[in-house]
Amino acid sequence: MTKEKRISRIESQKKNQKRISVFLDGEFAFGLDQETFFRFGLKKGDILNKKKLNQILDSEKKIKVKNAALNFLSYRARSEKEIKDRLKRKGYSRKLIDEVISDLKRLNFLNDYQFALNWIKDRLDHKPRGEKLLRAELLKLGIKEEFIEKSLEEAYPKNNEKEIALGCPTFY
Repeated sequence: MTKEKRISRIESQKKNQKRISVFLDGEFAFGLDQETFFRFGLKKGDILNKKKLNQILDSEKKIKVKNAALNFLSYRARSEKEIKDRLKRKGYSRKLIDEVISDLKRLNFLNDYQFALNWIKDRLDHKPRGEKLLRAELLKLGIKEEFIEKSLEEAYPKNNEKEIALGCPTFY
């Protein structure tokens, strides 16, 4: 886009009312999530230069990455590595993935220590296993060694390996 373009029409999309269609100089230009639309305060008659348009489209890309991550998290808690790997497979840029991961951590939707603690407790409740196997599972999920150690100290019943193996553990 070499020149400025004017927003000529704005309308809700028919199939998804949470998305907005933006028309520039009489032609459909792009669709936006409502969050992006309202963040930039777009209205009919606004003039968009190349810089402003790129800011809007970059913000829209970030929302798509965030929504993909939140959708993945909606099924069960995930480690940071699981989210990164999934988003990479979907083809999102490393920069956007890192920004979204940072946002999710700030909002406490992503917390590898809490994930490890819950993983151990869940495994002990439903599929009891030894400390070495729990450690291996968490390492495979990308959990840092320090979080594994701390969560094992907190949740794993020490000196109860025999009870766990026999299927009659006493926890917590």
